[in-house]
Amino acid sequence: MVRPYALFATRKGGVPAWLKLWLLKTLNFPLLRQDQRMLAEQIEALEDWDEVNFIIGPADLIGPTVWRLANGQPQRVELRDTTLYL
Repeated sequence: MVRPYALFATRKGGVPAWLKLWLLKTLNFPLLRQDQRMLAEQIEALEDWDEVNFIIGPADLIGPTVWRLANGQPQRVELRDTTLYL
């Protein structure tokens, strides 16, 4: 099970908490459902392969951390500056 967490900070009184929550759910749930479908299809496809070697590219911000967690390796402290344009 995956439980996404997000923090959206605004100026005090700038945006009501109920509105932020509604926006998060409205915008993110369709994306999460799409991810669920794609992961299910990927798992199904991987069952036909004997060995899988994934490549983590420079745009994958959390891929290395997830890979280490999934493979029982210790986490290292990572500091980086990242600019995301939405």
